[in-house]
Amino acid sequence: MAFYRPADLQNDPAWKQKIQSLPHVKAIQKMSIEGAKTAMEPNQVADMVFDAIREDRFYIITHPEFMMGAHMRSDDLLNQRQPSSMLSQLLEGWS
Repeated sequence: MAFYRPADLQNDPAWKQKIQSLPHVKAIQKMSIEGAKTAMEPNQVADMVFDAIREDRFYIITHPEFMMGAHMRSDDLLNQRQPSSMLSQLLEGWS
């Protein structure tokens, strides 16, 4: 992806290399690659969308295992806390 910034506002070229060398960034990249291998087929998602429309459901949860993150986020919001970090939980077993 190209970024069109004025030269004086561009990131140091070493920055991207430094960021990509961080262990948690590597783990997230690995998760993305592995997740793409097991991605849902478009027709599966379409069936879920049509079911939700028929049942008048606003939210369509394709991956229930991510509901914990939604719960944590809403709980933090309702309790006026700083957002909790799920990164360590998500990365567990991927590093």
